[in-house]
Amino acid sequence: MIEGLLDAGVQIHALLPGTGGGIGKIAFDKRPFTYRVKNWPAVPPLFLFMRELGVSLEDCMRTFNWGVGYYVFVPPSEVESALAAGKKAGCELFDLGVVEDGDRQVVFEPENITLMPPGE
Repeated sequence: MIEGLLDAGVQIHALLPGTGGGIGKIAFDKRPFTYRVKNWPAVPPLFLFMRELGVSLEDCMRTFNWGVGYYVFVPPSEVESALAAGKKAGCELFDLGVVEDGDRQVVFEPENITLMPPGE
């Protein structure tokens, strides 16, 4: 996938594995940015099962990656090129949202939940 993005000339700002630290891990950068998640792919059955067992949605999001294995940060002008390059490489990429100036946090708009980075 990375090779496909580079071959397509996509400017990559950052790469981040989605495991360890839940969705709040998106705010990995120590600078004051708000990561506004506007969209999310279908949640895998395993995580839905955790919810059925009584684990709160917020706890699930603080602990699990909620089905996203890797984050690729690109400028807004590169999103469509990145999506096309990922598809060409056989990888399904999603436009999750935007990075804005603001408090260091993740605002998960689909559920109206604000998450702090792990350890904060």
